[in-house]
Amino acid sequence: GLSQEYVDKIKDALHDKKTLFLDFYSTRFKIWFEVSAFPSAQGLFIYFRDITKRKRQEMLLALEKETLEMNARHLTSLKDTTDFLLSGLERAFEGMFCSVLIKQADDNTLETLSAPSLPKPYSDAINGIAIGPNKGSCGTAMYLKQNVIVSDIQESELWNDFKVLAENNGLRSCWSFPIFSSQSQPLATFAIYYSEIKEPSAEEFPVIERMVNILRIIIENKQSEEKIKISNERYLLATMATNDAIWDADLIGNTIYWGEGFHTLFGYKAGYFADFNGVWESYIHPQDKNRVIDGLAR
Repeated sequence: GLSQEYVDKIKDALHDKKTLFLDFYSTRFKIWFEVSAFPSAQGLFIYFRDITKRKRQEMLLALEKETLEMNARHLTSLKDTTDFLLSGLERAFEGMFCSVLIKQADDNTLETLSAPSLPKPYSDAINGIAIGPNKGSCGTAMYLKQNVIVSDIQESELWNDFKVLAENNGLRSCWSFPIFSSQSQPLATFAIYYSEIKEPSAEEFPVIERMVNILRIIIENKQSEEKIKISNERYLLATMATNDAIWDADLIGNTIYWGEGFHTLFGYKAGYFADFNGVWESYIHPQDKNRVIDGLAR
């Protein structure tokens, strides 16, 4: 039913004889309604229209935009971004529980990246689940590299080892979707749970496909950032561990980056120089100077 806040607005519209338009969510029916109230001599005509699909689309578009904006911030972790996305999806579809499990370097196990609303005992128990046949929805989906839809966990052979765990935590259905990189390498699984026997609806399937694509983007992006960070750290350590002046030249932009060895040899602080000709030329032996400069020019 209508909350007292909305009842008061309708009373005001009746008293002031003004038209009223408002949206409200019915927790009883789990539906978004658009309410139109028109005053007349007989009272107030009130019309209700189900706008749940429209509201969900608005929520999901806003969620996708905010998630991608978070992903673009280098200081935001992969977990925080994924938690934000899954929590927003759960708000759009009441009764839905989501999780993302990341494939580990051993290629044999999955580790929980995000499970914002799953019961903690369940989430902890499946953390590190093996990849293979009959390993629940997620372990099997990663093993088969295809979607695994289990509408009734208690009737599925895939869940023989986890039926009691699922039942004790109030979970009855689980759909798992593998996430692949742009090079078609398996990255993770995206799982959706419900506490009732359920298959994906015609409305849910396109949403799931969009979520899988967004998860691929943010996982690949953050993993690439981490690889670059490790590579940069190794480069820095290499330049600090040698007396050689390691450098990287941009011939188009006419800039050069000198490593730590440059400071050791010449006394200049490591970093970028807008004009790399002249910075170090004075240190070349006079007998070698013309030959080296000419060689570089060629």
